[in-house]
Amino acid sequence: RLTALGFEAPARNAFSAQGLITATDLWSLSKDDIDRMIQHLQTEVRNMPLDPNNPRPVFPFLAVKRLKAFYHWIVYTVARGQNLQPGPPLRRA
Repeated sequence: RLTALGFEAPARNAFSAQGLITATDLWSLSKDDIDRMIQHLQTEVRNMPLDPNNPRPVFPFLAVKRLKAFYHWIVYTVARGQNLQPGPPLRRA
């Protein structure tokens, strides 16, 4: 799902290393936690050595906004007592 939100492989791997793997993992966070996680990951990226064989993760502004929107969709879905099935809202027309 992170691919559909606009994150490339290095960023997806960085999220995975932080334990963000499923929609339930995202639901377990707060809005502030998401902001802190992005800030933490961006700080880690700044400290990474430049290596053309190991590209640095990039966290595009719009991808982060979509991640936050996805978070709100998850919270809304759980509050309504529905199962988390994130596929349909992310499909492109």
